[in-house]
Amino acid sequence: MLHCYAPLTTLSTLIAFLLAAALLIRNAAVTPNGAATPKGFRVACFVVGDKSSLGPDLPFESSLWAGGFGSVFIIEREFTLEMCEADCDALVFSASAIGAFGASVADCSKPVLAWEEGYMRAVGMTGSTPGVDAGNGVVGGMVDIVDDRWPLAAGLSGPVALFEGEQDMNWAAWTSLGSGAKVVATQGAGSGRPVVLYYCKGGLQHSGVPSPNVRIQLPPHYFPNSSPVAWTPEGERVVKAAIDMLRQAADGGVVEGC
Repeated sequence: MLHCYAPLTTLSTLIAFLLAAALLIRNAAVTPNGAATPKGFRVACFVVGDKSSLGPDLPFESSLWAGGFGSVFIIEREFTLEMCEADCDALVFSASAIGAFGASVADCSKPVLAWEEGYMRAVGMTGSTPGVDAGNGVVGGMVDIVDDRWPLAAGLSGPVALFEGEQDMNWAAWTSLGSGAKVVATQGAGSGRPVVLYYCKGGLQHSGVPSPNVRIQLPPHYFPNSSPVAWTPEGERVVKAAIDMLRQAADGGVVEGC
């Protein structure tokens, strides 16, 4: 697996490193098994809290690779709107990110896959109040698929176990979503709060600002240095569906479900 970390002391150095990494991925010579890669991979800028917190995210990197994305890991405090526009085909926000990327990233035109409730609050997908508009909590591994019309439901319906055992989940409040939100699944522990949702490009967010591209939110939440998320086979189907949507948006074509 190709790992590109951005340690870097100055913004200009970081941008130069990221661009070189992006070009390396687009013309990659090595796959996870050491073979030559096909051309056409997209660059997913994988925004994390710090390099020590990558453990839970590594399975997601493998899933991104399978979906045609190479990953450039970036420390959130160094991430800027200029980087997003110039060097990324898509963004991935980890739950290890803690919202230090700044509100300017809300204006980035690239598609996003996130599993961090702080991202929803920061970019206007929901309101901004922690624990009211969006939050997290351990609610078990079950969700309820409440709208199976959308590809993000991955062909599932009704009660579904996305995780093995209990899992801390990100959630949004129904009253805090914009009219453009498409809710696919809610918590399965009786609260009914949305946990799998997305906005299409142009979908009206809570902030009143149309989403600049597809923005997808998945439920797993964890803390730095915790164990990787234990997805069930059904959960892995939802992850794949999300990455498929992300790739469609990164390619600039029609996004199923939008």
